Amino acid sequence: MPLTLTWQERRELYQMLRPYLKNEKVQQMNRYIQHGSVSTLQHCKYVAEVSCWLNRRLHIGANPHALLVGALLHDFYLYDWHDPNRERRLHGFTH
Repeated sequence: MPLTLTWQERRELYQMLRPYLKNEKVQQMNRYIQHGSVSTLQHCKYVAEVSCWLNRRLHIGANPHALLVGALLHDFYLYDWHDPNRERRLHGFTH
């Protein structure tokens, strides 16, 4: 079974996230690569979609707004974690 939201679910999801996605700092996440060629913002939007899908399909009952905002901002940082800078070596523990 594919992890695909209906168009109505996707519309609801992005209506809830609209204020955050309009934020200049959140948009800056598009400048940084998370995995391969996927930006941090693209990655976080995908995590939000998967979180929504899991919450609905598995009837978990999490608060949709809190779940989506948490998913969208779970990797909120504005730097390239691939940078060999010693301060960023422990990226996963510090962001």
